[in-house]
Amino acid sequence: MKSLILCTDAYGGRGGIALYNRNFIRAVSEYPGMEEVVVVPRKIYYELEKIPENIVHFKAASKNKLIYILSAFFLCFKKRSIDIIFCTHLHLLPVAMLLRLRFGCKVHLLVFGRDAWQESESKIANYFVKRLTSFVSMRHLTARRLIEWAKLNDVDYFHLPNCIDPSNFGIKSNNKGLSKRYGLEGKRVIITAGRLDKQDDLRKGFDEVLESLPMIRKAIRNVKYLIIGDGEDRERLEKRAVDLGVSDIVIFTGYISEEDKADYFRLGHVFAMPGSNPIFDRYPFRFVFLEALACGLKVIGSKLEDQWEIDDPDSSMIIQVNPNDQNEISSAIINALAEKEIAIHPRLKNFHYESYKNSIKNIINKSLPKCP
Repeated sequence: MKSLILCTDAYGGRGGIALYNRNFIRAVSEYPGMEEVVVVPRKIYYELEKIPENIVHFKAASKNKLIYILSAFFLCFKKRSIDIIFCTHLHLLPVAMLLRLRFGCKVHLLVFGRDAWQESESKIANYFVKRLTSFVSMRHLTARRLIEWAKLNDVDYFHLPNCIDPSNFGIKSNNKGLSKRYGLEGKRVIITAGRLDKQDDLRKGFDEVLESLPMIRKAIRNVKYLIIGDGEDRERLEKRAVDLGVSDIVIFTGYISEEDKADYFRLGHVFAMPGSNPIFDRYPFRFVFLEALACGLKVIGSKLEDQWEIDDPDSSMIIQVNPNDQNEISSAIINALAEKEIAIHPRLKNFHYESYKNSIKNIINKSLPKCP
C-alpha cells in the first residue's frame, strides 16, 4: 500500500496544525501493510524532526507555490500507484482532486478550524469541497459548519480530535537545572504556551493572564508566570508586563523544542490560556491543554460556546472561565495554584495516540474495504 499526503506543514512546522499533521502522518505510516507514505509539505520553518523510514518527504516542494504544484504533479509520472490521498487544507484540494484522476483513489480532506467554517476566497477550492465524498475533522463544530456551507448532504465524516503520546509526558520531578535557570525554586508557577504572533492572534490568553497577575500576586506571594513561545508579539507583551508592574515575576523562555516541552511543563502548577479574542478558537482539547494535563497540571481555558463540546464529558478536564472577566480568571488561577494534589485526569486516556491511530486505521479500512 502507498498513500499520499498533501499538507501545509508537518516536519519542521510550527504550531498545533503541524503537530497534528505529524501525528496523522505517523499513524498512516504505521497502518498494517503501508509500504510508503509520500508527504508533500507546503512550508518548512524549523529543523526537521526524525522522520519514519517508510515516509518519503518532498522537502523541495516547500520553496514556493509553483514548485509545490510542480512537485505534486511530478508524482504523477514517478509513482505508478497511490492507494489513498489525504489533503490537510482545502486550498490544496484542487491538486489532490486532479491527482485522484491519475491514481483513481479515494481523497480525504482534513479540516481543523476557522479556515473551513465558511467558503474560502478560492472559488476552485470551494468547487471541489462541494464535491467531497468524505472528510476528516478535528472538531464536530468545524464539521457541521463545513457541511452547512458546502451543502454536503451525502458525505462520510470522520471525527479525529487531537492526541498525545503519553510516553512523552507523565508526572515526574521537575528539571532542577531548568528550575534554577529561571529562578523557580519554591515558586508556584503559571504557564501559557503558544506562538507570540500579532494580528489575529492577539488576546489569546497571554494578555488575560498578565492583566490578572496584580490580583494573583496579592493572594500568592511566591507566584511566577512562565510564557513559552516565540514570535513578533513578544516585545509588546514584555512592555505590557512592565506597564502592569509584574515584569519581575514574568519569564519569557522563547522557543522550545517538542522534546523539551514536558520538562518545561513540569516546572508549572497551572496552565492558563483563557483567550478573549472573538476569533480565538475555544477548542477544549488544544495540544497544549492535553500536554499540560498529561504532566499533572490544572488547565484553565475559556468558557465553551459550542453545545456539543459543552455536553462532552471530556470537557470537564478543563477549568472554564469567562475570558472577559479578570476577577473570574484571577480567582480560578488562585484556587488552582492553592491545590497541592498532582494527578492526571482519568479522561485523558481518550486522547492517547493509540486511540487516535485506531481511528485512522478505521478510516483507511472504510476507504479500502479489501485491506486488512
